[in-house]
Amino acid sequence: MDAVRLLPVLGLVLWMIPMLWPGPGGPAGSLGVMPSGGQVSPVATSRALLYLFCVWAGLCAGGFVLWMFARPEDPAGGPAAGDAPGPGLDPAAPPPQPAPARSTRADRAR
Repeated sequence: MDAVRLLPVLGLVLWMIPMLWPGPGGPAGSLGVMPSGGQVSPVATSRALLYLFCVWAGLCAGGFVLWMFARPEDPAGGPAAGDAPGPGLDPAAPPPQPAPARSTRADRAR
């Protein structure tokens, strides 16, 4: 359950990584491989957006996987007692009763 709570923090850290990437005219010696000229080539915007989208998709997938493992289950393999379906979803439940008809002003005037 703690991993689910730390997922937004991980997402924040991963989304801040592009801020460390060198931009146009960035200082030499930033992260990345420095070519022989001493300048680091800037990261293309399309690459940065692709990175952010992949981080977002990975966080969604990670959240789903953690949710699947965090669900309580019955030892018999079915859903836990607290996960019983609500009214109208249980096939053994009786059908819901219709609401009583409400009288309107026009009905009372007759």
